Amino acid sequence: MVSAATFLLFALSAALFSAVNERALRHSRSQLELLVELGAELERALRHDDVVATLVRHSCARLGFNRAVVLVRTGKVWEGVRDDGAVVVRLHSPDRPAPLVHAAWASGTPMLVRVVDDDLLDLVLPNAQNVVVAPVAVDGEDLGIAVAEWGGGADARIPTSTVQSLAQASMHTALALRNARLLDEIERLATRDSLTGLANRRLFDESLRREAARSQRLGSPLSLLVLDVDHFKQVNDSYGHQTGDDVLCEVADALVANTKNFDVAARYGGDEFVVLLPGCSREDAIGVAQRVRNEIARQVGEAPVTISGGIATMPDNAADAERLMAAADAALYEAKRTGRDRVASSGRGLEMAPPPVLSWSAPLARGA
Repeated sequence: MVSAATFLLFALSAALFSAVNERALRHSRSQLELLVELGAELERALRHDDVVATLVRHSCARLGFNRAVVLVRTGKVWEGVRDDGAVVVRLHSPDRPAPLVHAAWASGTPMLVRVVDDDLLDLVLPNAQNVVVAPVAVDGEDLGIAVAEWGGGADARIPTSTVQSLAQASMHTALALRNARLLDEIERLATRDSLTGLANRRLFDESLRREAARSQRLGSPLSLLVLDVDHFKQVNDSYGHQTGDDVLCEVADALVANTKNFDVAARYGGDEFVVLLPGCSREDAIGVAQRVRNEIARQVGEAPVTISGGIATMPDNAADAERLMAAADAALYEAKRTGRDRVASSGRGLEMAPPPVLSWSAPLARGA
């Protein structure tokens, strides 16, 4: 009788243990599948923002959080993405006190908090309750923070496996984020001028071909402004090469300040700069050139310099990228030939030979 009861109890325990193990295995397999899916998405996300957005979507769509935000600090600002369950919002927030963030970084593990008491997190995820704060870090490098709200009131419980899954996802995201940063840096070095930070000649040439083809296809204007620092060799000889470099950087800053985000300002070589102005007519390009000259006169203070420039526009002055560059160069040559410290605009016509020009000259105030 006792032996039969013992055997029955053992059989029931074994069956129960087997069922529990099976559920645990199914759950572990499910979590592993989710992590594999996340890894595949992270491999396709080459850009910094795409990597961050991938973790945000994973937190809400797969792990079951009501809201999630992932932040990465760049300089003195936080940039990131938030998912409210219905809409994804890209964020740009100033740096501010963030004790929970720093505590999570210090511990290296996820933190569970009932109510967010943190200026930064309350700003990007207001009135959040039952929150997991997970560091996005790899090899001791703190890259960002993942914050996910479970919600559900004071009695809600976040499953331990869900917290662990968010921690694993954050770690994988940190690896992808570091790789994305390396790719961004490689691309920056390949396409940016090391001194001024402007686009280099390679990126400009690619942009010129692309925008010229678009101008031909859509029939929209495309203007090109070519600028040259007058007598730049004398600046180097009189003030030294360091001052010459500072002048070039100030010229570059003036170009950036007076052009739009979709314009392409580049250092073409030495003391020569170019600005590609998509959708900009000849008359508007003249206005841009004047603003640039005025800004250079106001900002450049390392040495007294003047600027000469040439303007050409598709389709008025050229039919393709090569002729547009030739026409702008010819206009620059005319500006220098007629006295420098001025901008010349290419005349109308599609010929390859240097076209006639219209020019104007205005005093350019010298720097201090």
